[in-house]
Amino acid sequence: MTNDPRRDDTTGLDGGRPPGIGRRSALAVAWTVPVIAGAVAAPAASASTPPKEDGTFLGVWLASLGGESPRAFRVEVYLNGTGTPGTPVVLPQDAVVRVDSPDHDVAVWPDGIVPEGPRVGTITIPAGIYRTVESYTVRTRSVVVTAPYPGPQTVCELAPEPRGRFAVEAKVTRGPTYRGPDPYATGIHGRPSAVAVLTF
Repeated sequence: MTNDPRRDDTTGLDGGRPPGIGRRSALAVAWTVPVIAGAVAAPAASASTPPKEDGTFLGVWLASLGGESPRAFRVEVYLNGTGTPGTPVVLPQDAVVRVDSPDHDVAVWPDGIVPEGPRVGTITIPAGIYRTVESYTVRTRSVVVTAPYPGPQTVCELAPEPRGRFAVEAKVTRGPTYRGPDPYATGIHGRPSAVAVLTF
């Protein structure tokens, strides 16, 4: 899954949507029912420690919209999991992503983000089974990924005053994150945190 997304030179992060999702999220895929391996595994197998690359992990994507909306930024959460293309991702427990604008009030919180004050909001991802729309490879393992949660247009907007340059952050505060050594996983859909800088 290769792509040359727009890049935000002020933050060092890629702008727009992560590679592949925007272009192919509408494609139909064949869903499969996950198998609970622990129910059928031999005792010795269930006691073994899985590789760090295995399992479900969350990632966040944060980007300034710029242009005519310099005060706006988009937040997207991705659920990743090891499995063959089309395999759903299983999130065993609720997860939480915190959206923080430490130096400026947020004027608009979209659906899907619950404000906890003028500068902090949270996204709760309920436990469950989520359909996937894309796959990529981390080391030798196939990883599947969902469409952005809670939606592709989860856009926040800072208050118009004061003007200046302000950093905003999204971070997984509860839930699994990628623990392996491969930076490709966190560079694509598995960043545990992301920062964008807005100037207006």
